[in-house]
Amino acid sequence: ECKAIFSAQSVSADSYVTLDIYLRTTCPFPIRFNSLSVLFNNPNYNSLCVVNGANNSDVSEEGDLYLEPKKIKKITFTFTPFPEDVGKHIEVTQVVLEQGSRQVCCAVLVWSGGGGSIANNADSTLLNLSSHNEEIANNDAGEWNRLRILSKLSVIPREPMVEIAFEHDQPSLIDEIYPLKLRLTNHEETTVSNVKVEIGINTETSTTRSELVWMSLDKANFESDEKHSLAFDVPEISDKIERELYVKTSQAGKTVLAAKVVYEVSVTVGTSGHVVKCVCSKVVTTSLDSIQPFKTTCSLVTKEFFRLDKIHEGELFMLLVNIKCSSPWPLTVISSKLQLSDEIQFEDDESESQLSGVSLENDESASDCFCLVSKTSDSVSRSVHLGQLHIEWRRVEQSSELPSVVTDVDLPSTTIEKVPLSIHTELPSYGTVRTALPLSYTLFNKTATVQEIEAKIEQSEHFMFTGSKEIHFSILPSARHTLNYKLFPLSPGYVTLPRLHLSVPRYQGDIDMVVRNMIPSHVFIKPPGKDITT
Repeated sequence: ECKAIFSAQSVSADSYVTLDIYLRTTCPFPIRFNSLSVLFNNPNYNSLCVVNGANNSDVSEEGDLYLEPKKIKKITFTFTPFPEDVGKHIEVTQVVLEQGSRQVCCAVLVWSGGGGSIANNADSTLLNLSSHNEEIANNDAGEWNRLRILSKLSVIPREPMVEIAFEHDQPSLIDEIYPLKLRLTNHEETTVSNVKVEIGINTETSTTRSELVWMSLDKANFESDEKHSLAFDVPEISDKIERELYVKTSQAGKTVLAAKVVYEVSVTVGTSGHVVKCVCSKVVTTSLDSIQPFKTTCSLVTKEFFRLDKIHEGELFMLLVNIKCSSPWPLTVISSKLQLSDEIQFEDDESESQLSGVSLENDESASDCFCLVSKTSDSVSRSVHLGQLHIEWRRVEQSSELPSVVTDVDLPSTTIEKVPLSIHTELPSYGTVRTALPLSYTLFNKTATVQEIEAKIEQSEHFMFTGSKEIHFSILPSARHTLNYKLFPLSPGYVTLPRLHLSVPRYQGDIDMVVRNMIPSHVFIKPPGKDITT
């Protein structure tokens, strides 16, 4: 009988493999075999596990393959795994015992796998022994049965002793070129060689899309050579090396970067001085959270800063942009620039941004204002996208070698409505109680037809006024008509002006809403001055 037993279920690539072959005979007399060989799933190990016994019967009975009744014979083999078996299994496929001479007469006993009883093996045949022999076999059955066949061994990679680490200060800001430091430290006793490093994105644990993450090695400006993963070689590492890694993400969320290092190292196994070349690998990950640098809100307002739901063709309106810094580090706005759609234009020449040079801490806000006008069109009503706002910024404490970042903010969409009238108001910026305050409304007919108009002005508790309270008139195409009033304020403060109502039969929309968006609704009134007598 035969049992093959590895000393462990797994072994490191830089350790010895120990294989014990246990042999037992149930014959009442000793048996001498000429050779023992062990066959493996990898034939390269076959020559390492061979024992040749004696062919001469005069040799002492203590020979390696001399089996005695009631005694278990143990034969031990030691060897080192081959590099190609790392991550695989070494398995005993057959144990072969030979007796006699192949030139004259030879008996071959073959056990498949890790052994067992030869009587149950299909490759060998034994004569039926007497009951006396069975009694002999049972004498050491307890010790034999305690031996468990272990014919398969896992070869695990050698524990790497090269440390790989990321060093960075997160979170990163969207679209910025974010610097990281990659450090490789050699803790091996010797220099490692053929070092290969791969850096990629762990798509299973990342919430960002891999195609929206770019990397660059050793250079910050990588617009012409953007990659979603990196790989580089290092001939050898004696102590440590550092490389600069730059990452840019265009999506908020968590990006898990994975770095894998593979290297070769020569290791001495045991005390015999046997040198084995091992291939070691290690994988480390780091999480990179990406956030928006700003929270931006945009709104459309009138000259009086009242909110607009839609704009009127050819009429001035204002775009208010508010940016709030959401970065944990202070940011400097280099510039902000509007990229308007073809339907919108600036009232005058493009004005300089009020945000240029402004630095914002976390949760601080800044605003910018743009005066705009819609272009004329034949459409009565149309929906348009205003365009984009380009904000150029950088971290306050950012290295000068890193480029600035441009964040694009989509402006809102709105409706442009064609209206028949345009109203220009002339009113002083403030008035005084019981002092005349001139007010005039000039109505301009923007259509090619005559507009019949009925104008009415409401009474107000804050003013007395002179002028037509209710009047009906016509305005020719491209002509003007002016309504003049003289107001006498009765109370100080920021008071409501008398409301002007128009009725335009040819216009089907809400003319009162149009008027409210075109004319001021309040004016500041000062209290009367006091005479100072000496």
